[in-house]
Amino acid sequence: MSLEYGIIGNCRTAALISRNGSINWCCMPDFDSPSVFAKILDEGTGGTFAIQPIGTYKISQQYAHNTNLLETIFSNSKHKFVMIDFFERYRENGNIARDNRIYRIVRVLKGNPKVIVNFDPKMNYAQGKTIKSIKENCIEAHDTDFNGRICLNTNVSLGKIMNKDPIELKGNSYFIVSHNSPIEINEGYIENSLKKTIEYWNEFVRKASWPQFYKKQVIRSALALKLLTYDKTGAIIAAATTSLPEIIGKERNWDYRYCWLRDGSFTINALTRICHFDEAQSFMNFLEKVLLQCDEADIYKFVMQIMYGINGETEITERILERLSGYKDSRPVRVGNAAYKQKQIDVAGEVIDTICEYYVEYSYEDKLPGKIWGIIEQLISFVFENWKEKDNGIWEFRGIREHFTHSKLMCWVALDRAIKIAEHFKVEYDKSWERLKEEIREEILAKSWNEGKKAFTIYYGSDELDASVLLMPYYGFIEPKDKRMLLTLEAIEKELVEGCLVLRYRMRDDFGKPKNSFSICTFWYIDALYLAGQKKKAKKFFQQMLRYSNRLGLFSEDIDLETKELTGNFPQAYTHIALIYCAILLSGKGTRRLICSTDNEEFQA
Repeated sequence: MSLEYGIIGNCRTAALISRNGSINWCCMPDFDSPSVFAKILDEGTGGTFAIQPIGTYKISQQYAHNTNLLETIFSNSKHKFVMIDFFERYRENGNIARDNRIYRIVRVLKGNPKVIVNFDPKMNYAQGKTIKSIKENCIEAHDTDFNGRICLNTNVSLGKIMNKDPIELKGNSYFIVSHNSPIEINEGYIENSLKKTIEYWNEFVRKASWPQFYKKQVIRSALALKLLTYDKTGAIIAAATTSLPEIIGKERNWDYRYCWLRDGSFTINALTRICHFDEAQSFMNFLEKVLLQCDEADIYKFVMQIMYGINGETEITERILERLSGYKDSRPVRVGNAAYKQKQIDVAGEVIDTICEYYVEYSYEDKLPGKIWGIIEQLISFVFENWKEKDNGIWEFRGIREHFTHSKLMCWVALDRAIKIAEHFKVEYDKSWERLKEEIREEILAKSWNEGKKAFTIYYGSDELDASVLLMPYYGFIEPKDKRMLLTLEAIEKELVEGCLVLRYRMRDDFGKPKNSFSICTFWYIDALYLAGQKKKAKKFFQQMLRYSNRLGLFSEDIDLETKELTGNFPQAYTHIALIYCAILLSGKGTRRLICSTDNEEFQA
């Protein structure tokens, strides 16, 4: 079975809910906190919260229209009930209400269904022993070796829940899972929170602009991306999970609950493309915080890493949780991510490109803040110092450093966009920037091109192909119909494309040869086809790719080429970012246009 999960959240943490309505993943109080429910990583000991009907039921699932509220419907010939799951998030008195509570409302629609409530949290990644007891009109769960508690408040018998006795549902049943602070059941308050949360997400959709074609898929992708933003600091996580394997049964299992500057930049570009600018401003604030860190003497120091913790942490120590068996027995289960120590020189390009889109392409602000220009200057200094060096590349090879084509490309992008920003705001810059930009361009064209392969390859002197070179025309480095680019496109189709799915590369890496497609690469390939003039083919591939989402329209990182199963961390920001880019491009707006700045009737607010 594929990753048939829905996600709910409050832009501080999130929960994954299976197709039968069980909560199988949630960390509290934050995205990167230890898990409370982790059945997705261990069927037996991970922990879950399930409301299981007695008898045979058909189960369907959907999001409430244009929201992140998930509805699971159970029905048979005699009984029917719906379970509505959400975190509250709404505006009130100028502030955002987003308390860390999972609300679960069960409404009886027909008959008198009976259920068993399995409230089984396992604190701290299920590494210790979680003890449950009835206290203060709630079921409290705590771990003797872990600080914190989880509480369940409900208008259903606590004793029957503790004993897992059958419960006959009547009217509306309410369940609230909270972190540290139990809440009294107040039907009016809960129903009001539901109403206001629906209004919040509806407003999120209303205030954006959407392409008419593939509008439904773009809306769902944008709603998913919003859930991956951490509004306390402006950080953006790559995915809501850890250690969901790229390949089932193998060890390509990573923790994605952190903020990669590359991923965060891509996310902001996608959200601004549909005219959501608040998230961009928050991310700019996060960039200032993590890149310009203030010491005790109140002096700013530039700190360049590829990724940070959601609160700006610079150390994200990786460790293995031995007790958890992993998703479908895919060990190891990792928390933390050692990639934070890697050298990836492309990051400067992605960050400056995002700054350029925000301040120049979209002119969201009239003035360029001094700190932002300071960041740009520091990033350009980083490019000058490092562009000739080997690095770990966009794919984060752990045991390989090379002169990766994509890394060099993004150094060119960093200089190109920095010059555009300077010219737009009439800021003086060193003309050596222009000379280095041209030098990097000439080197890429000379050393990344493989005449025997008739393609740009993964790194200088390599015969291996890499889907990331498909971004060369997107960034304006080369014309999409340049003969070399068209030949590269043909080579990638021959070697990396299977059906409509695209692999990153086929070369052996730290863990052998990859077997699954990487979903963002499929969208990059579609973009390249479209820009090269193969529009009919691009649209056909896009429509085929959409069929690989789960039934709720969500994507993970990878797709198994044999089983067509979604694999990798979920939901994956990268994939939904690329879907948005691609849908807008296929709708005729090019690669850099704001869709809310056009009178074209294809685009609707």
